[in-house]
Amino acid sequence: MIRILTIRLALLLAPLSLLGQTDLYDLTHIVEIDIQFQEPDWHERLDSLKEAGHDERLVADVTVDGKPYPATGIRYKGNSSYFNVRNANVRKLPFNLKVNFVHKKARLPGGFTTMKLSNVFRDPSFLREVLAYEIAGKYMPAPRSNFARVSVNGEYLGLYNLTESVDDDL
Repeated sequence: MIRILTIRLALLLAPLSLLGQTDLYDLTHIVEIDIQFQEPDWHERLDSLKEAGHDERLVADVTVDGKPYPATGIRYKGNSSYFNVRNANVRKLPFNLKVNFVHKKARLPGGFTTMKLSNVFRDPSFLREVLAYEIAGKYMPAPRSNFARVSVNGEYLGLYNLTESVDDDL
């Protein structure tokens, strides 16, 4: 009897745990992402990993819309969006963040584990990727996408496209 009451109570309260959680890819919400690296040379270390062709990650503490995700694995992503921007000495480089890199049970709202942050290379409108995925999603399965304000160690890097990673198994 106690077991049945416990199950009923859990089912009744489960929706309350979702209150306050925002859909990560809600187009009406700009996600706030703050990345805190402990290493002062994080930029050079990520550069060297990318140039060597490694998919290794550095660990940083990340906050997404005020919720902390400690020990998140971070690497640079992309090729032309990385190398062309880096060679132009611009700090707004594309990132790939994995919140369950160290803490395997860590999940973002919606159960996601990976965030792809596009630096909108060659898209002055900032809309191409988000709009394309939104249209494609009306007719076929497609990644969801929206926008994020990104800061690293207190320095605002700018507005990014935040895109669902297709390797996330939900």
